[in-house]
Amino acid sequence: MERRDFLKLASAAGLGVVAGGAFIGEGKADAPYKGPYYLGFNAGGGWNPSSFCDPKGAASASDPDPCDHYLTSEIVGIGAFKVAPSPADMNMGNTKYFLTNQAFFTAYKDQLLVINGVDMATNNHDSGNRAAWSGTLQENKAAFNALVAGAYAPTQPMAFITNGGYDSSAGVVAVSRVGSIGALQRIAYPGVIDPESDNQETFHSQAALDLLQKTRDERLKALQSKQQLPRLNARMGMLFMARTGQNQLKQLTQFLPDQIEGGLAGQAQIAIAAMRAGVCVAAQLSIGGFDTHGDHDNQHFPQLAELWGGVDFAWKLAQSAPEIQNNIRFMMASDFGRTFGYNDGNGKDHWSISSMIFMGAGIPGGKLIGGTTDKLDPLTVDPGSLALSESGIRITPGHVHLALRKLAGIDQNPVVSKFPLKETEILPIFG
Repeated sequence: MERRDFLKLASAAGLGVVAGGAFIGEGKADAPYKGPYYLGFNAGGGWNPSSFCDPKGAASASDPDPCDHYLTSEIVGIGAFKVAPSPADMNMGNTKYFLTNQAFFTAYKDQLLVINGVDMATNNHDSGNRAAWSGTLQENKAAFNALVAGAYAPTQPMAFITNGGYDSSAGVVAVSRVGSIGALQRIAYPGVIDPESDNQETFHSQAALDLLQKTRDERLKALQSKQQLPRLNARMGMLFMARTGQNQLKQLTQFLPDQIEGGLAGQAQIAIAAMRAGVCVAAQLSIGGFDTHGDHDNQHFPQLAELWGGVDFAWKLAQSAPEIQNNIRFMMASDFGRTFGYNDGNGKDHWSISSMIFMGAGIPGGKLIGGTTDKLDPLTVDPGSLALSESGIRITPGHVHLALRKLAGIDQNPVVSKFPLKETEILPIFG
């Protein structure tokens, strides 16, 4: 998608859903948001930590009951982490951006904080995904990215962008949902006959477009002159600005690349452009394909490589942007984990114990917290030191989200206080 006027995309595709009160009449938007920024990576379907950051392996090629098909002798020590080896003959198809486990952890070993043995308390997709991103199994609770957007800048036009996964805002902020890039390209340029071709011929001449714009302006003024209710008057002005480029979304045009990639990379390009423009606080990127009940190894490892490739692309893109490079945090999570060993279809089924990964500003890198037994049962940790302890506590998504809220500085925010978590211990996960 070539860089043009992103406003048409925003107003037509729902990318720029604006929270109430953002504009007054033909008024003015808030000052650009300056951070911190949050980027979540949702691995939809339930990833398998023993295939990357919590490896177990097989004792030998003839092991009758292996947790995984790779050998324990093939597990790689990288910094503070033990990493499962990606298969050397892994088929990546047409995926453009991918990294093996070894390559990803080697590149980011000093920046990653990995939490193993997180007890999701469910093996249900919906509730597990909700717990991963909100810290609770309860329904109708706001996801963390929605909370941080609602606490910091709820009136920014794209404060919370989502591409899937659990993304409920529970009314604290407007949600900007991003659909397929191909569809957005067609919606973005409704005046172009075939926006996907090199021929950018338009339906109307420039003179006709100018006349349409003049008529739209006059119609707005006429409608506003008759409307006595301030709230409706404000909505008219908001719609007008969304259509004509008089609000902050116009700033996106200078940050969008000439070409939007597919998959996670494309999602990252739009989210990071919105952050650089000062209209976005948090975004959730999403990739599916992790529910590997059959042929686990051949399906799961390529999905992991695509996930790591997307994270790598997004990180490098963010670090090349002076507006956000030192003020962004990444979070990677999934519905739950997967079982010890394989089923009859050479797949792995649902398991309630999972892992979560963080990196970015203010996050202590090169750090491993928690763990699991050889059978993937969670190990407990001391709530003070986080060292493994038989008399400690199980780490839950609620513990992680309490610490995450504190890191973000929103734990005492009135918006967040409406969504308490059942956990009482605030673990020093982020220091």
